[in-house]
Amino acid sequence: MTKLQKWLIIGGIFILVVLCCLFGLGASDKTPELTADQHVKTGAAQTMAANTTATPRPIAPPCREIAEKVSTMTEAQWKAYLPTLAGNSVILWTGRVSDVNVKFGGGYELYVSMDSPDWHPSNVIFDIPDDGALEFEIDQGVVFSGTIEKVREFLGMISVYLYDVSLEN
Repeated sequence: MTKLQKWLIIGGIFILVVLCCLFGLGASDKTPELTADQHVKTGAAQTMAANTTATPRPIAPPCREIAEKVSTMTEAQWKAYLPTLAGNSVILWTGRVSDVNVKFGGGYELYVSMDSPDWHPSNVIFDIPDDGALEFEIDQGVVFSGTIEKVREFLGMISVYLYDVSLEN
C-alpha cells in the first residue's frame, strides 16, 4: 500500500466521522423523553398491562399560564417545573399559524403563535404531514390537541413541542 493510498483511507475515515457527527447516526430527535408515567414493560408485566386500562394523561395548563410562569419563577423553580409538563395532554388550544418550517431531515413543522398583546411570546411546534404543509396560511387560526414532548425557553420566549397532534379545523 502506497503512502498516498494510506492518506486517502485516513481522509475517507475522517470525512465519515465528521458526517456522522454532523448528521447523527440515523437517530431521530422525535423520540419523546420518558416521563414518570412511561415504563418499559417486558414479559409478565406486558401481559398484566394488557389486562389493565390506560391511565389518562394529566391535562396541561393553558399555554398562557405556562408562559407567565417564566417571569414569576426563579431559574431553579423553572427548571424543576419543565419536566412536570412532559406527557401532559393539550386539549383544544387555539393559535395562529406563524410559519411552516421545512425540517432539515425532511418533513414539515407547523409553528403556531399563541401570542396576545398582554402576555409573553410563545409558540407551539409540531410535525404535520407533507401533503398538508402547503394548505396553511400565515395568521390562519388553528385549533389542536396533542401531547407535550418538551418545553423550551429562550430569552423569555416559550416554545412548546407536541407530538400525537390532531388538528380540529
